[in-house]
Amino acid sequence: MMTRQVAGMVASLCMFMYCFVPTVGTAASAATPSFVEAVWSQTDALGHAAIYYADRQQDAPWSEPVRITDDQFDNLHPVIADGPDGRKWVVWSAVNQPDFFIHYSILAGGVWSAPRAIPSGLSSNTAPFVAVDDSNVAWVVWSGNDG
Repeated sequence: MMTRQVAGMVASLCMFMYCFVPTVGTAASAATPSFVEAVWSQTDALGHAAIYYADRQQDAPWSEPVRITDDQFDNLHPVIADGPDGRKWVVWSAVNQPDFFIHYSILAGGVWSAPRAIPSGLSSNTAPFVAVDDSNVAWVVWSGNDG
């Protein structure tokens, strides 16, 4: 039932605006029928894809979407994970042709950090995934190449 509710929320978010394929995430630490969170990529007024976050408590409406990025990159394919300490990690591909970078932001104390790049030395970094272990260490993996 929760999956259907999340899919409906994403569909309604994208119904009246252009959206890239969204990634919806629920973290293991918060994966209950009473809470769900979503991150997605959406084109802004300047034509750049921005990353957004929203959550929903059971029997309550979705929170207002919070824009995580505000830059000249096309920010795509976000993923989310929650740490045991309550921090939320969002990781995505940030495209500035011809290069693809991996960026992340952390929600702590109700405030999203400024996006930061994860250096890789590669020119193409895509399809990120993030998991946070019991020690609150975020582990990020992605696909990359140099050509």
